[in-house]
Amino acid sequence: MKIKVSVKPRSLLSEVVSFEDNILYVKIAAIPHKGKSNTELIKTLSTFFKIPKSKISIFLVCVAIFILLRNFNDVPWVGLIVAFSWAFYNVLRKLINVDTDIGLLIESLYILPMSLIVFYFIFKNGQNDFSLENLNLMFMLLLAGPMTVIPLFLYVRGVELSGLGPSGMIFYITPTLQFLLGYFYYNELFSYEKFFSFTIIWIAVIIYLKDLYEKY
Repeated sequence: MKIKVSVKPRSLLSEVVSFEDNILYVKIAAIPHKGKSNTELIKTLSTFFKIPKSKISIFLVCVAIFILLRNFNDVPWVGLIVAFSWAFYNVLRKLINVDTDIGLLIESLYILPMSLIVFYFIFKNGQNDFSLENLNLMFMLLLAGPMTVIPLFLYVRGVELSGLGPSGMIFYITPTLQFLLGYFYYNELFSYEKFFSFTIIWIAVIIYLKDLYEKY
């Protein structure tokens, strides 16, 4: 069954008026400007149907992702694998009740054997660039350790303190900056489908963060 929604903005109150012939009539107090009416509509519908706004925001993100995937010629397996593996890592770190530094130590010990094997083959094939003959390169290679561990430590600690939901929503800042850089600096093409999906995603992010702010 399909339900159509008839929205009347600029009303005195935001409320669901009636439901007739599969049409839901809704009044919205917000004005149709910069997504204000859409946000108010979602808030009104979530209250009427008793659905948490966080679930609505997740649903909107899934819709936006589906719209983007529909325009791909092939399934972006690499992006999906990275996304799901990173999500699995976050869930695993959240479930394991250990301190952040202890957790990173265990992770480092886990990948140490694989790293030693890789280093062995690099040295055996004569591709070792870590030597006193090139001090600048050696210094930069030494910095690779703290430049990897420190941001990862801060990230894991932030997830422990804020939770997976808020940290996941904050992650949308990175693709947003990438979009602004690509569109305004590199003059990349920006289709209507991407614009529509981008708008839906940020509406969902705003709804989630606003709902989180009202709870706490």
